Amino acid sequence: MKIRTIFLIVISGFISLQGYSQEQTGGSNNNDNHEPQQESIKTLFGGNGGKIDHGGWGGFTLGYTKIAGKDAFLSGGRGGWLIDHHFTLGLAGYGFFTDMDFNDPYQQPTIDNYSLGGGYGGLLLEPIIFPFRPVHVSFPVLIGGGGAFVVDEMYYHGGYHGYDEYGSYSSCFVLEPGIDIEFNIVKFFRVALNVSYRYTSDLNLDYYSLPGIVEFSVPSDALRGFNAGLTFKFGKF
Repeated sequence: MKIRTIFLIVISGFISLQGYSQEQTGGSNNNDNHEPQQESIKTLFGGNGGKIDHGGWGGFTLGYTKIAGKDAFLSGGRGGWLIDHHFTLGLAGYGFFTDMDFNDPYQQPTIDNYSLGGGYGGLLLEPIIFPFRPVHVSFPVLIGGGGAFVVDEMYYHGGYHGYDEYGSYSSCFVLEPGIDIEFNIVKFFRVALNVSYRYTSDLNLDYYSLPGIVEFSVPSDALRGFNAGLTFKFGKF
């Protein structure tokens, strides 16, 4: 019995000595003699410490696009909350009109000479890659809605020949992903070269020569196409 007790004490002491030796060995490999620090939780924003920098910006866009095969001028704005320099959550909206083809201001649109006007907008999601570099890229995505109407030359002279029934308006869903090449001009000002593709649901847009009589129908995919432009951004980046 006594031998067994002594044996257990020796074994316990040996195990304790081994644990102490290993602890000392581990400590000797650490110059600071500190216990290893627990790894910090990594987050999408804010780095290891979780600290997030907040900013914001707004800007205006001037651009060019094709709508129903016609040259169109595009203008609007976008902006929002900038999260940790790398992601913008905001809003964007644009208006457009195609070139006017009418020679006679009293001539009504036809399938060959009509023009379109309208706009679209919605939620803006914009990841930014390497924002601290003087030239970098971002990937704006607009998710929202919009619509278009047939522009009558008489629209600029007081109405659609006096009859609103001649024109119609059609709304649609819009998804527009793009890529920007951004230039940091100064800390509060950036210029971006934009290229994007505007996808929309089908339009249902007719023009009436007389109330109830369809003169022509606008192609259902008239608003789908590429855009190119410049955006001028101002804010805290």
